[in-house]
Amino acid sequence: MLRERLYEDVDIARTRLREFTAQREARLEAILRVEDMYFGDSAIEPLSEVDCTFLAYSHLITFPPTEAPSITEAFSGGRIDLVTRRSVSQ
Repeated sequence: MLRERLYEDVDIARTRLREFTAQREARLEAILRVEDMYFGDSAIEPLSEVDCTFLAYSHLITFPPTEAPSITEAFSGGRIDLVTRRSVSQ
């Protein structure tokens, strides 16, 4: 049923988005540490290998994962009218 597939797709997307957000926050922390090392007043520990990796890839811009195949399928088949507040909430 569409509702079950939609729920599963949204749940998977939510999990992927949490992971994506955590990775972005770790990259930001590495960048802020480097900034503090060069321009700050505090003595800071050298970057770890993980921090260096995050920093090395910090210039890459990616979009958050938001795929929901059941919604894409409904749109491509011209059947988005199947997804209504009532059908989803039941």
